[in-house]
Amino acid sequence: MKKGLLLIIAAALCISCFTGCEKKKSKKSDNESKTVSKYDLKRMRSTSLSNLKQIAMGIMLYSDDFDGYMPADLSKLSDYLGGSTTAGTILSSPYTKDKKGYIYCAPQIQVAKIQSPATFPVAFENPKTLPENTDDIAVAYADGHVAAVPMQGADKLTPAEIAKKLVEKMSDRARDAFGQKVISTAEKDI
Repeated sequence: MKKGLLLIIAAALCISCFTGCEKKKSKKSDNESKTVSKYDLKRMRSTSLSNLKQIAMGIMLYSDDFDGYMPADLSKLSDYLGGSTTAGTILSSPYTKDKKGYIYCAPQIQVAKIQSPATFPVAFENPKTLPENTDDIAVAYADGHVAAVPMQGADKLTPAEIAKKLVEKMSDRARDAFGQKVISTAEKDI
């Protein structure tokens, strides 16, 4: 009888210990998933910045081959981005894998006519593919540099609204010469 009672008590202790351990493990898993989530967001942002850098370099290479003119659209960059398969990966959003990951806003503009290439946006992340509560947008500029530009609620803005905010930061001469084209192209490039 005592032996049976001891077995029942031991079994009860094992079950409660096992249940408690599982609860601790699940709490740890929740915390780990938040860490992984933050890590994944940083990794995806890094990938997006890298993609935009490659897009900017592809645009520069293309313009060298075509009398200084930027391509009509990003699909023309396939040969400059390592072929159609690689280009497809680069042009896709790292957040959603959407094939329309970036908005191109400088079609057929002659590079030599851009007064201030460091402030002239050529492409930016498609806001439809951004994670919720994104407060900045990755942008590629005509001089080839890429930056994350602070922009409250970027994930809720339209491409045209983002283009307008970026045009405001352009030099006066560039804004006067190309500002409307950048905005109207972004409106169409949805």
